[in-house]
Amino acid sequence: MKRSDNVVSFSLGMIFGALIGSVAMLFVAPKSGEETRAYIVEELTKLRDQAEEVMSDLSGISEQWATKAKQVIQEKIDSINDILKSAREAQEELSSEIDEDYSEFLGEETTSGETKEDKAEEKKEDASNPQEENAPKVE
Repeated sequence: MKRSDNVVSFSLGMIFGALIGSVAMLFVAPKSGEETRAYIVEELTKLRDQAEEVMSDLSGISEQWATKAKQVIQEKIDSINDILKSAREAQEELSSEIDEDYSEFLGEETTSGETKEDKAEEKKEDASNPQEENAPKVE
């Protein structure tokens, strides 16, 4: 026999066995069919109510988890923002110190309010104005 024939035979046997079992149950059942149906409806109603209760509980739990997750995520974002702010401040301070050390190394004296942009502007002005001291005097 082929495999598909075995599957079909087995499936038909299961269906036939279920039908025979159902008929046998009706003959040996202690209650009448009407009582059995009422019992099944009652049990299914209980099961449905329990399922609704579980779904309600799960909904409440999922809302709590979502709220907690949002809170934890926001705390982490705030923490990261604080770290980034501290890093920016440290970078700015370090950059300022490096500029001062570089200026000292080059022998330039800087005033506390002077910036790289101010120095660059002064150099541009010096380059655009020819110095009269170096020009030869004509008499």
